[in-house]
Amino acid sequence: IWEGFPGALMVLPRFLFTWSKGAGWLTTNVMVAPETDASSQSEAVLDELQSLNSRPALDALQPETRDVVDVSYEEWAPRVRNALKAVESGHLTKVVLARRKELHAGGRYSLENALGQLCRAYPDCTVFAIDNGRSSFVGASPETLAQVAGRRLSLTCLASSAARGSNSEEDCRLGKQLVASSKEQRE
Repeated sequence: IWEGFPGALMVLPRFLFTWSKGAGWLTTNVMVAPETDASSQSEAVLDELQSLNSRPALDALQPETRDVVDVSYEEWAPRVRNALKAVESGHLTKVVLARRKELHAGGRYSLENALGQLCRAYPDCTVFAIDNGRSSFVGASPETLAQVAGRRLSLTCLASSAARGSNSEEDCRLGKQLVASSKEQRE
């Protein structure tokens, strides 16, 4: 899944489009050297934005998915057991497991359309994508992934879950246990 992506990657996007609570804004990042002419740099950014804006609208349809490759229970169960053992032994204090799903289609998927679909399906989540030109890592997280306050950058990786109950009363009880958990409160 990570083929073509380095072990670590810091991405400073040229354009960052943000939508939150009904508002939207654009952040533009440019490299500026002492000798940079700010006026011509601004014009270049505006020209680039104009060219993005003049592109034809994307077709809302994705190609038909022909095959889905998902992690099997036989592959997944040992990973969960190993992660639990690592936590129980004290080698890890926390672990978040993610499952890979590969979609194969007759045509090329549109990253822009996929992001739009995620934004519509999960409006309260942080939707993200990292693309290397050959493949994309795309997701939606209910947590704030990064936050900047003044000169301080905070990165947060949280995960909480509880099994669903067999009825609404049991769901409520399990939810209360999750909220009362000292581990969850620490995080």
